[in-house]
Amino acid sequence: MQLLHSGDCDALSLGLPEIARRARAGPHSHVRAFDAAADELIDYGPEERAAALAAIGAFLCCG
Repeated sequence: MQLLHSGDCDALSLGLPEIARRARAGPHSHVRAFDAAADELIDYGPEERAAALAAIGAFLCCG
């Protein structure tokens, strides 16, 4: 896991969008990302996390 988190290992990469890669945050946490094109902060909360986890599950299940 340390190699994965440091970016030295890409063996577990699924080619997921950024929010899905950040789904490892806790179930009640918020992830904030900056959208440079729109010049605004985007707040991803529990609902977006649940959707990202569902997408990951579907990808792993059905590839």
